[in-house]
Amino acid sequence: MQNTTDEPTSRKITIITPSYRTQNLQKLKDSIDFKYVEEWIIVYDGSKVAENTHLFHDPKIKEYVFRGEGISGNPQRNYALSQVKNPDTMLYFLDDDNLMHPRLYSLLDNLDPSKLYTFNQENRIKGNVVEVGRIDTAMCLIPYASCKDIRWIPSLYAADGYYIKECYQKIKDHIYVDEDLCYYNKLIR
Repeated sequence: MQNTTDEPTSRKITIITPSYRTQNLQKLKDSIDFKYVEEWIIVYDGSKVAENTHLFHDPKIKEYVFRGEGISGNPQRNYALSQVKNPDTMLYFLDDDNLMHPRLYSLLDNLDPSKLYTFNQENRIKGNVVEVGRIDTAMCLIPYASCKDIRWIPSLYAADGYYIKECYQKIKDHIYVDEDLCYYNKLIR
C-alpha cells in the first residue's frame, strides 16, 4: 500500500480503530492507502492496554489510551469521535481484527460528503438495509459533520447497528453501493 507522503486526493476519510489487539495493527496499517486518509485515530482499551506504546510515529496516526465503561470498543469509538479534527471528513470505523478492503478506495474518489454510503461485506451480508442486525461496523462511510453529536451505546454489543441507523435517520440521504467493499474479522480467520 501507499505511504503517507503520497499525493493527496480531494476526499479524505478519518479511520477510527478501537484496539487491544496491538499485534494486528501493523497489518492493518499496511492495508491502508494513506493518500485517502485525513487521520487514523487508534484508541487503545485502557482496561487491556495500560499505557500508550506509540507504535507509529506518523503525523496522520493519532494514538490514545482510554478506559471507559462499556464493551466491544464502544467507549473507545466515542472517545475517538471527540478527537476528530476535520469537520468535513468522512468517518470509517475499522476494528483491530480487520483490514481495509482494497476496492474501497475506488469509492473514495467519488464521494458526496453529504451522503451516507453503505456497501456489502465480502461473503457475508449486503449493506442495502440499514437496520440493527443487518449492517456491520465496516460497512459504511459517514459524513462526520452530519453526525458529530451521535455516539455509540457503550454497553451494547449491537451498538454498530444502532449508531449507523441513527446516522442514517439523521442524514436521510443514503447511497447503497452493491459491491463487496469491506471484510469481516479478516485477521481472525
